[in-house]
Formats: sequence, structure tokens, C-alpha cells
Amino acid sequence: LRLAPGASVALYLRASNHSDPFLAITYDGTTLTMGETATPLALAAGEALRLRLFVDRSVSELYVNDGVVAITLVQPMPSKLIDVEIDPQGGSVELLTFTAWELSDAIPTPWA
Repeated sequence: LRLAPGASVALYLRASNHSDPFLAITYDGTTLTMGETATPLALAAGEALRLRLFVDRSVSELYVNDGVVAITLVQPMPSKLIDVEIDPQGGSVELLTFTAWELSDAIPTPWA
């Protein structure tokens, strides 16, 4: 993501269309937040915000700008993710690239 000066952005993950997000990631130009965890993050002028997010059944891991920041969140997750929303505020936010992969279970669930 490339943010215009003064812009902020929120990324919401939902289990169904228009439901409340089960995970929110926000960046306001100085602070990156995932769940209840907030950390300072300053980007150089023109530097992109690169997010790598891994979501599992109970763990979400976020790596920012090749590991400059890493956040791990432990909480139950929905079995299916069907909606990702990027919400720019206070200025333009350019989506430079977006890739998603659905992985199969490493360990089959007996109740699935």
C-alpha cells in the first residue's frame, strides 16, 4: 500500500459479507495496530506499507516491510475468510499488489 501524506488505512477481515470484522489492522502514519497490539511505525517518504498476513485457525501473524514489525495474535478464527476490505481515510491509499492463497489443512480435523 502507498499512502498519501496524512492518509491512514484500515484493513478488515470478515467471515461473511457485511459482518463485523474478526480482525482489523490499522495504520495512521505513526502507529500500526492489529487487534489490541499497537506499535510505532514510521515510513520514509514514498515508502510503501507492505503487509504479509498469515491467518490460521487460532493464530494470525503480521509481518510488515520484510519483518521491520511482526505481530502475533492468538484468538479463534472463523473457518472461512470471504471478505477483505481496505478502508482509506484522510487521503488516498494506492493498492500496489494483493495476493491471497488458501492453504489446505496440514492436520485434518476429525469434525470437519
